[in-house]
Amino acid sequence: MKLSELIKRIDNYFNECEEAGIFPDEAGMALYLGVERQTLDDWIKNGSPRGFSRAIRNSRLRRESVLVRGIYASDKSTTGKIFLSRQGSAGALSEKTNNSVHSGGLSVEVTLGADDGYFD
Repeated sequence: MKLSELIKRIDNYFNECEEAGIFPDEAGMALYLGVERQTLDDWIKNGSPRGFSRAIRNSRLRRESVLVRGIYASDKSTTGKIFLSRQGSAGALSEKTNNSVHSGGLSVEVTLGADDGYFD
């Protein structure tokens, strides 16, 4: 299969799913393309044939977009919206700080004496 054929078949799969009102899952796409899931994973991992990795990664982004848009379009999925808003791919909105990122800032240690009159 050529890259242009793969891209066209992926587009056709997404279009048919949209027309049928079904979610374009990866397993269904693999069946539609006539390949095994392992083949999709190998295309991404090995980057060959050339361009296939990008086409499969783009299909995953399209799938994520379909899912997120569907959840946000619904009035009944508040929990899903909160969950999605906290994902890194959505900007990672969260009340938690990321302790794994260090800004290289300055640390200051303050030592107070034993005199009781400091805070009077």
